Amino acid sequence: MYFHTVHGTAITLSGDRLTATRGDGFCNGITFSAAPMEVGEEISIEFVSTTSSWSGVLRFGATSVDPGTWKQEDLPRYAVPDLTNKEGYWAKAMPENHCEPGNLMTFHVDAQGNLRYSVNNDDKGVFLSGLPTEVQLWALLDVYGVTTSIKFVST
Repeated sequence: MYFHTVHGTAITLSGDRLTATRGDGFCNGITFSAAPMEVGEEISIEFVSTTSSWSGVLRFGATSVDPGTWKQEDLPRYAVPDLTNKEGYWAKAMPENHCEPGNLMTFHVDAQGNLRYSVNNDDKGVFLSGLPTEVQLWALLDVYGVTTSIKFVST
């Protein structure tokens, strides 16, 4: 999986689009997967770096809205609540203790529309429920607060 070329104004993508790093500030870090997620497809991200300058952590979820329909400068500052107040966006904050550098988060949408996740192979269960499985869903990852860099990894 790769990051979509549409992302928040504070995000810089690595040349291979596997790593998203937020620059100055604590917001404008919205990112999306480049491709829709398949039901049951496991996707993994590594928490690369954090900062002690801010509070709050990664906001994580899914969207049925093709990220390519956005202009970068029109993306809001925050996924929660700016995007989640719109139809087709689901996200919330990760538990802070799961977002430490080096941690590996793996997630997938199951056939029942549950977004399930694990951290370092420890199943954490359902993170979000009620996602539509009959439409395309892209991963939504807001590199927010203390979280400064994440990377898609193969598992």
